[in-house]
Amino acid sequence: MRIILSILSIIILSLFACNEGTIEPATKEFMNTIWKLESMRIDNETTTPQTDQTYIAIFEEDSTLSGTSDCNDFSANFLLLSEDSLIIEQFFITKKGCGGDQSFSDRYVQVLRDARTYKIDMNKLTVFDINNSQLMFIGE
Repeated sequence: MRIILSILSIIILSLFACNEGTIEPATKEFMNTIWKLESMRIDNETTTPQTDQTYIAIFEEDSTLSGTSDCNDFSANFLLLSEDSLIIEQFFITKKGCGGDQSFSDRYVQVLRDARTYKIDMNKLTVFDINNSQLMFIGE
């Protein structure tokens, strides 16, 4: 009887250990990766940045977010309230002019500020805001 209980205990502990391991890699991918914007979807319209524009987001383990929005730099704090919940707070950005109508810096920043959820699939991060607008990034 003790042998059976021991074997069952080992099996149960192994299953819990496996479940913990499946959540951790998504967090590791999210943190400390340079996420480069591939496209942005707002009101069912998808746009991509021009090749001379850089849109990057880096989520650090100390709950800070830093990055670039075309010619501007930004920083913020973020909270992960659940496995897919994302809140960005205390957003600070430089205010350089980035080429007028050619830049979508303001729209990019607004979606980040209004972020509510995220999803990681392979090496791609999608951030969704309160209006279901999306920022699609690729990890570098």
